[in-house]
Amino acid sequence: MLKPCEVTVVNRGVKLNLKDQYPVGKEFIWHGITSTTKNVGVLSNSTFLGGEGDRTLFQIELTQKQARDISMYSNLEEGEIVLPPGSRFRVQGVLPSGNGLTIIQLIELPSPAWIINLCPETAAPVPAKKATEEMEIVTAVPVTPVEEAAADLTRREQNTQILGCASSVMEVDGGVQSQSPRPLDR
Repeated sequence: MLKPCEVTVVNRGVKLNLKDQYPVGKEFIWHGITSTTKNVGVLSNSTFLGGEGDRTLFQIELTQKQARDISMYSNLEEGEIVLPPGSRFRVQGVLPSGNGLTIIQLIELPSPAWIINLCPETAAPVPAKKATEEMEIVTAVPVTPVEEAAADLTRREQNTQILGCASSVMEVDGGVQSQSPRPLDR
């Protein structure tokens, strides 16, 4: 198993204005694997964030030792760090910085939705009831159009191979919420 990521802040760029969906204090869970970078400069590439149009830069403070550095396995030299499915966050700050860019600061929290806790000795358990009471909405990870197309294709394959089941997705207040997996007909 890969060791926990040593950096304490990672970045994720999305080509959408998500300011209104992430107000200060909001707690939420991203149910998909979250691809981030330890090198903020790589986000200037138009594949990730670019420099024009509506954009949101998430700056994520890592506190739970769940993130893993997979840059040695990535085809791109982007310093890729991934967060596991079910990662939970709280919005610490929102800065509309002009020219279509909004910066949203997040802090990683213990999560009742982790499929597996990758570092149980450092992550405090969270009662599921308390966590869901505090969250306004459970959303999927905001994605770039390229990631969205690739994720849609591989999501079904991964669920089938890893879980032996298919999952369904439903629309909730403009976000996406995963439903419980259902067994495959065999």
